[in-house]
Amino acid sequence: MTVAASIRKMKEVAPTELSTALAAVLKVVDWGTPGVEADNKRAVALQVKDLNGTNVSEAVILRLTSSGTSTMALVAAGAGTVLEGTGTDDMIIQTSATGLFNLEVADALTETVTVLAGPTGGSPLIDCSESVDLAFA
Repeated sequence: MTVAASIRKMKEVAPTELSTALAAVLKVVDWGTPGVEADNKRAVALQVKDLNGTNVSEAVILRLTSSGTSTMALVAAGAGTVLEGTGTDDMIIQTSATGLFNLEVADALTETVTVLAGPTGGSPLIDCSESVDLAFA
């Protein structure tokens, strides 16, 4: 291996190049397919996975932030827990024991809402670089 290849940026390292054990320690937020808008609300699942693509077997604490005039809450009877901020655009949540959180976003305006997840002091090593866009009509 050349020196240049050995010092390439971390972002260029594919998960398949990591050991299975290390990939199991590093987490990533994976957004599901958003549901259809009903009563100015849309649901979307957030799933925490390891870099092997396996759902985690632990509860994870994250911060969710949404744009526009939207508010967020846990879907009725959904997986996960809101620790702080239900009914606002900024929530601290805890996923279920399998890394799942069922999010409901409400917005009465015609706009696209972007939802971001971010780590907190209680989060594992996690990549939260993916967001989800929800179009409201």
